[in-house]
Amino acid sequence: MTEALTIDRISRNSVLIPSFKKMIVVEYDKILYIKAMENYTRVYTLEGKSALVSISFGKLLNRLKEFDFHQCHKSYAVNKRYVMVYHKSGKIELEGEILVPVSRRRKKRFLYNLEFDNQFLQKSIRKPLK
Repeated sequence: MTEALTIDRISRNSVLIPSFKKMIVVEYDKILYIKAMENYTRVYTLEGKSALVSISFGKLLNRLKEFDFHQCHKSYAVNKRYVMVYHKSGKIELEGEILVPVSRRRKKRFLYNLEFDNQFLQKSIRKPLK
């Protein structure tokens, strides 16, 4: 699962991410989630590949926010297009049966963002969060 991520073309739907010895081009809609790993970030894709990139989680998340990525945990952000199920145990299930934690601190805002953007939840969260 640690094969290098490569895509042939660069487009408006892609991000150029610095890796250790090269730059990796990844299409936004092919990224499932990202995970913080100290000063690096691991990027996981739909194809089941991942790459450790030499950019901090915060900087990468700032680039991805406009493309429907939401932080659900101190160390995780997901592409909301691939969120399939929220488990009350504090995990979300992404496409491909991948479980990602949702922290108690970020749960309400994360679920609100899913509902607001996608009408994801059955129950409405009444007031917007700060």
